[in-house]
Amino acid sequence: MLILEIDLTKPLGSSYHYIQFAPDESIQAQNQEVPAHELPSDDELIVLLPWQWVSWQKIRVPPLKGKNFNLAVASLLSSELLEPVQDVQWVSKPLPQDGTIYQLVAICSKMSLRKILDPLLQAGKEVKKICPEFYPQPKLTNYLLDYCGQSLAIQCLPDGVVVANWPEGSQELAGDIWTQPSLIATLPENTPYSLFSKPFWLLQFATCPWNFAVGEWSTHKRHLVSKSLKHISGQLLYGRQWQGLRYLLFAIAFTHLLGSIYLIWLTRSQTEWLRQETLALVQSTYPEITTLLDPTLQMHRALSQDHAQHGQAYLCDLDVILSKMAKMKLATLDKIEFHPSALTVRFSQAVSFSQDDLFKWRSSGYHAQPLGQNWVFTCQVPS
Repeated sequence: MLILEIDLTKPLGSSYHYIQFAPDESIQAQNQEVPAHELPSDDELIVLLPWQWVSWQKIRVPPLKGKNFNLAVASLLSSELLEPVQDVQWVSKPLPQDGTIYQLVAICSKMSLRKILDPLLQAGKEVKKICPEFYPQPKLTNYLLDYCGQSLAIQCLPDGVVVANWPEGSQELAGDIWTQPSLIATLPENTPYSLFSKPFWLLQFATCPWNFAVGEWSTHKRHLVSKSLKHISGQLLYGRQWQGLRYLLFAIAFTHLLGSIYLIWLTRSQTEWLRQETLALVQSTYPEITTLLDPTLQMHRALSQDHAQHGQAYLCDLDVILSKMAKMKLATLDKIEFHPSALTVRFSQAVSFSQDDLFKWRSSGYHAQPLGQNWVFTCQVPS
């Protein structure tokens, strides 16, 4: 177990005080001032938050669960806080009183947490637990300690933590009293007390039930994956070691953008050139067409009329002739040869057309005549 203390007299995140405990709770290593990357490795890293950073609120919450409970607590806290509730990290525990369920909420600023946790995450340290330095206890307990040359009495009540100057600003102490040797002389005579050592004090509060490692600092696997992805993306976006890769990716993206713009321009230019060529071809071939709406369709219709006027079969004539032959229920076709001037058909057996059939072909604009075993169909030239 590796327990970190935060020294508020130094820039946040620059260094950490730590004590490392062995599994039998004996001290394995300790140091007064170490940067994040020099901290020893440990599977259980615990950060103790200074008591100045944590405030306590007692609120009454309806019996809700899950997201509804979190929304209700956030709504109730918004009226009690001086900053937006999304800017604070909070955890809660039920506090039964007078038959009504209250929630005791511990609150800490996310900005302060980031200042001390971001260097640890960047150094590859996984924080398992984030605990308050002092927390409410079922039985009233007093802690007397020296803080920056000032004597303080910290009272851990069932529903909060109270800090007062000792001995001037504090009332008569009740409950358990834990003190440092330097403050024993300030206690009233015959006052029962217990001494605490620094390792015992850290170990006791590091095992408290309150844990701020939720949300973006959660140790749940799903949140760990999310945090890892954010850390990797942050390194790729801002890390100096990836600066060359960022420049390369930017150059590739910029080149791709320029290539896309050039292809769009080239496609539009070719389309416009093809349109102009089609217009010129239609106007030079069929000058009688003065208004061009769809040059391709208009040229197709003009070609059909031109073939019909010169007695040449066109592609559409093949479908017309075959459909008329299908309606006559003639013999099976053996061979079909289509040329721009005529359609030649060979049947599986001899076929003869009556004068009535030939008249129907002529009335449809086609001329049918036998040629050996074949029949040849041509378009009639309009008179």
